[in-house]
Amino acid sequence: FPSHDTKKKKAEARAKKANSISKLTEVLDKTFSLFIRLRDTDRNGIFTCCTCHEKKEWHQLNAGHFISRRFMNTRWDEENVHGQCSKCNVILSGMQYDYSLFMDVRYGEGAAKRMHSKAQEVKKFTTDEIKVLITYYQNLVRDLQKDKSFQTPQV
Repeated sequence: FPSHDTKKKKAEARAKKANSISKLTEVLDKTFSLFIRLRDTDRNGIFTCCTCHEKKEWHQLNAGHFISRRFMNTRWDEENVHGQCSKCNVILSGMQYDYSLFMDVRYGEGAAKRMHSKAQEVKKFTTDEIKVLITYYQNLVRDLQKDKSFQTPQV
């Protein structure tokens, strides 16, 4: 039988893993994605793709990043991520040129260029910073869910 110390060590290892940067990043990615998708849909679950401008239903919506998620400084930047249909985001590789036009219209001339510059700044998030962001976006998601008439995943 495993000793009490072994069980305790395994429990500590599980707790440490749950609080690891990679695990917290995964949780934040899911929560932030849900926030973006809720933010960019209307009350009935319809959204307009930021690149092809077609109106589509909630289940066809991705949280499309203008700058790739690999750049941590812009990964969870609300101005970098918008509702994008899966065709534009995945099949058409994000439609970067059209996305840049959208950015400049939405946030002003030069917004796409500013986001590129911001992405080049190195940012390393601490576990505490990620935990704060998770809580922040979970609260926003809960607030947005109250205003929607369609069923969404829970956070």
